[in-house]
Amino acid sequence: DDGELMQAVNGVGVPLSNLMSLNDKERAWLKDYTGLRDALKTAMNDQLHDGEWEKSLAALKKTYAAFKAKHGRIFEHTRYERTFVDDAGEEETRVYKRFKWNKLLGSDVDVEVTLLNGLEVLSETSDKIEDGGMLKGRVLERRGAAETKTINDAFAVTLNDLGTLNLPRIAELMKVSEAEAIERTRS
Repeated sequence: DDGELMQAVNGVGVPLSNLMSLNDKERAWLKDYTGLRDALKTAMNDQLHDGEWEKSLAALKKTYAAFKAKHGRIFEHTRYERTFVDDAGEEETRVYKRFKWNKLLGSDVDVEVTLLNGLEVLSETSDKIEDGGMLKGRVLERRGAAETKTINDAFAVTLNDLGTLNLPRIAELMKVSEAEAIERTRS
């Protein structure tokens, strides 16, 4: 409530300043990032549940634009190289990326690269950072009903949905009686 950055530790909010030292720039970045992350999650949730996703997408774009103007890209980085000598005496040079905000992203238990890739996509071959799919339009939809044409389809759908084989559900998916479903497994 007072604007203090907190991190959940064993289910209890602990001031982030107790866990790591932050300068004013890092503190401002984290506060703005938290709002951006929450806007991203809202947009994703609205897309998955057929909510007002256009409205939350517009809010996400606005929040991201403000964040980027103030702090730059989330995946901002520098490259460096290291040369190694393998067991056969051959030299190999590897290129690494050092992410500017890695320390701060590591303090967010919700951060996942796949989540952030919704906002930004980093080229594997260059330093180019592009807007991710979440900033371009709808990318998530509610999963539709699986098509079940065979008894094996019904098995797979039941295992996926329930985590176990369930004869009544298999029969329901196949639109047959339980006895007919059993018979189909024998053929």
